[in-house]
Amino acid sequence: MIKQLCDWIEDSTVFVCGTTLQVGHREQEAPDRCVVVQETAGGESNFYQHDIEWLQVQIIARGRTYLNARDDARTIHNLLNGAAGIEIGASPLFYIIGAITAVNPPQYIGQDDERRYEFSTNYRVAYYNKIGD
Repeated sequence: MIKQLCDWIEDSTVFVCGTTLQVGHREQEAPDRCVVVQETAGGESNFYQHDIEWLQVQIIARGRTYLNARDDARTIHNLLNGAAGIEIGASPLFYIIGAITAVNPPQYIGQDDERRYEFSTNYRVAYYNKIGD
C-alpha cells in the first residue's frame, strides 16, 4: 500500500520516486531536497467495519533552506489531507482510499546532522482492498 501511495504522490506532484520521493526510508545518497514517506504505528482495528484497513504514515520533507523544506511539506499536505475516494494501484490489486487525514499540520522538527531543515507530518489513511478490475 505504501508504494502505491507514493506512486500516486509522484503522479500528482513534481516529486520522483527513488530520488526526490523516498519510499519507506531515506537512502544515504538521497538528494538534499527530498521527501520520505515511512510507515509508523498501525491504526486501530474496527471489528464492525473489518473491510477497512488503516495505515499511518509519517512524511518528512528535507531541504537546504527552511522555506524549501516547508514548501515541500505543504505541497504534500495540500495533496493528502482530506483526499478521499481515490483508486490507486494496478490490476489485479487496487486500493481505494476512503480518507486521508492529517494528524497534525507540517511541523518544523529541526535540522539533521548536515544542517538540512526538516518538517514532519503524520497522516492516517483509511483504505479498502479491491481485487480485480
